Order: sequence, then C-alpha cells, then structure tokens
Amino acid sequence: MLGLNELRKAAQRSGARDIGNIEIDVILTHLLQLFDEKKITTHAAFKGGTMLRKMVFGPRGRLSTDLDFTCRTDISNDDLMMEVLGVLGEPYRGLRFKIADKDWYQTDEGCAVNPVCSHEHNEKGVNIKLQFSMRERPILPVVAVAQIKQDYFENLGFDPAAIPSLAFEEAVAEKIRAASQRSKIRDLHDLSEIAARDLNRGLIRSLAVLKLWNSGGPGLDYARFAERVKGAGDYDIADLANLLRNDQKPDLEAMMKRVVEGFRFLNDLSEAEKALAADTERKKQQEADALIETLAPAAERRDKAKRERLRDSAAQARCVPMTPSKRRRYPPRSARSLLRRIFPASSRAASPRSRSRAAACSSPGARADARPAPPAQAARPRWPARSAHVRAGPGHRP
Repeated sequence: MLGLNELRKAAQRSGARDIGNIEIDVILTHLLQLFDEKKITTHAAFKGGTMLRKMVFGPRGRLSTDLDFTCRTDISNDDLMMEVLGVLGEPYRGLRFKIADKDWYQTDEGCAVNPVCSHEHNEKGVNIKLQFSMRERPILPVVAVAQIKQDYFENLGFDPAAIPSLAFEEAVAEKIRAASQRSKIRDLHDLSEIAARDLNRGLIRSLAVLKLWNSGGPGLDYARFAERVKGAGDYDIADLANLLRNDQKPDLEAMMKRVVEGFRFLNDLSEAEKALAADTERKKQQEADALIETLAPAAERRDKAKRERLRDSAAQARCVPMTPSKRRRYPPRSARSLLRRIFPASSRAASPRSRSRAAACSSPGARADARPAPPAQAARPRWPARSAHVRAGPGHRP
C-alpha cells in the first residue's frame, strides 16, 4: 500500500479534490489485483462506474468508491460468497480487511461484502462496497481489459493486471437501465461522457432493451428515459464535484442536454425490440433468445454449440468432466490383460512361436535335452464369448 506522502503526491498530480478519494482508488486497484491473483475474476466480470474509469475514461474519469461484478459461471451464490470472504480473510500488500457479520449479506440476486480496509497510515480504515450480481449473465463475450495507466501505478510494486470485464457496449446498456430506473448524478455524468464517443448505437439499443426486459419492469422507452433524465430534482451536484478533478466543473444543464440528445437513437426500436419493450411480464423468452443470437458473434455461437455438444455427450456417457484439481482414476484394462484374467495361460491356444519351438523339438535332429512339446489341446477362440465376458466382468479373479 502507498505511504501517506505518495498518496499526497498522487492526489496533487491527478488534481483530485480529496486525498481520501485517491486512497480509495488505490485500494480498489489492490482489490482488483487480489481478485485476479486468487481467481475470483474467473467467476465474475468487472462492470460499473469504476470499470469505466479504469478501463475507458482513465484518470480524467470521475473517481468511484466501490467495485461491481456480474457472475459469469455456474458457481453458486454460497460458494462465491465463501470464496470472497476467504480471500479477504488475510492481509494483502499492507492492506488489512475487517468484516463484521453485518458487513456481508446474500439475496436472491447476488451477494455483497463491505470490508473496512486499513493500512499502516490509516488504522481506522475506509469502508469499500463490493457487489456481485447473479441476476443475469453477460450477453457479449467477457474479455480481459488492461487498466489505463495512472500516475501512482509506478509506486505500487506490481503491474496492475488486465481484468475480465463487460464489453463497453454492454456496460453502457447497464448505465441506460440504471438511468431509466433511478436518478443519480453519477449515472448522468457517466452517460454524458459516453455520449461524446463514437458508439455502436444499434448494439447498445438492443442490449438496453434486453437489460430492461430482464428486469421485469417497464421496458425501454426513450420518452420515459428522457423525462427521468431531465425532470429529476434530487441530483446532488456536490457529491459529483467531490469525485471530479479540480479543473472539472459539473454543469447539470449541459449534462442533461448531452444525454437526451446523444441517446435519442434509443427511440429507433426495431419490431423485435418493440415487442420485448412492451413485454413487461417477460413472456417472450424465445424472442429474447433470438435477439441475443443476433448479437453474439459467430465464433461465440460456434463455441457455445461445441460446449453444448460436449456436455450432452458427457451426460450420455455418464462421465464426470475431469479438471486439473480433481481427476477420476481409471485403472488400465486393455483387452489383452482382460483376456489373461479370464483365461489362464494353460488354457489359451499356443502362439505361433511356441508351436514352431515344439515342432523343432520333435524333429529327428532335435537336441536330446530339448523340452518335449506340450500335449495337444483343443484350440480355444482368441476372444471369449460375450456372455462369458459379461458374466466374468473386469473384477473376476480366476
């Protein structure tokens, strides 16, 4: 963990208004590194405002105070919670984590833990929110994204890892969903910054339709979205200003105008998107699946089909897929060794080599001390009858 002087220098170089926010940003970077090293990110995809700052906007993006993830594997809610608590149970690079019983919880839609992170220069510590959503899986492929370099990276003592994250378009769609359901100044600021970028509008619109459809409430409606953006009177400008640089002055009217104008394309719904937007009871599952199929890349669809075929074949064979951590042991049972177990050597037909040796011993010029040929026996088949093989079984001991 950075020392107090290093935190002050980092806050001065970045233009932050509060050194405490830089401290939180450094702690979040450590937590991301910890989760990457302990393989938590193999189950969870990084998303939210902190992801946009670290992977998209960089140092000029607003500071954030939490980490949000979406579960992307079949791990259960309980197992994920236990893994996260286990990882936070030990100190990491000068950070110590304290978690009271009231600081972690589980719901039907995910789990969360709010550790108090302390270090040598802040024994009291700061509270960090970590949320893991299990409400839905990522729609687009999750890719490890490198963090944009910040001034304090050179003093960390490690190279910040690339973190598996939601695709940018899917992160924007989640911001649209959030702005449609609540009025927060942070969502407004993020969308106003996004609106100035070159966007894949059709993809973002379809993703936003799917995100709101999956929530089960009102579907995507640009008019409702615009009214919520413009008509909300509870925006806390002071809260946003504290998260921005000294040279950034939040302009509420300008931000609302950029969002309303920049996301006007949300009104251009296709027929399939209109049907899902009107389906508030989530009855059109097939239509939603069909829309998802059009968004997924062809390679991803091929990989998904291959995984399904392998899973089906494994289920038919009633075998457990082997992993590096747990492998089933299958003793070698070749056909020849099984034949030896069922039929002793004395009852098997003589090999060509043994027959030639017996013929040589019985010839007129054979040596006196040569071994006599074995008595003639009726030849048995080289392979046992199926009924005998099944009856004996691989565990038979003659």
